[in-house]
Amino acid sequence: MKRETLPLSTPNEKSERTLEIRVGSPTEFSEETAEAFAEDQGGDSLWFESPEKVLRLFSEARYQLLNTIGSEQPESKNELVELTGRDSKSVYRDMNMLEEYGIVGIKQEGQRKRPVLLYDEIEIEIDLTFD
Repeated sequence: MKRETLPLSTPNEKSERTLEIRVGSPTEFSEETAEAFAEDQGGDSLWFESPEKVLRLFSEARYQLLNTIGSEQPESKNELVELTGRDSKSVYRDMNMLEEYGIVGIKQEGQRKRPVLLYDEIEIEIDLTFD
């Protein structure tokens, strides 16, 4: 199996949480493997039926957002828009998608809503054994 790790940790923080992404329909894996995977991850896992769906989620623009959140730690969504140089509608749309998948969150700090990474690392596992 191929495993790729995308570092998303912020500077000076030790890695604490890893999101495991598995590519392939859960029915393609043995029931035992699927159960062990779910137990080991403690719910911090996502399944995708194809690599294309993973690539759509982690488009270049969304990966840039993750990288900017991790490295720059913006104080608000508006600051994130400024840091990326993208239009606000696109940034908000991409942030909503990343929130839906539980990859980023919004931390309320007074009037501000600060984007934060919910994981320090993402591991993508692709099963290359084809039956």
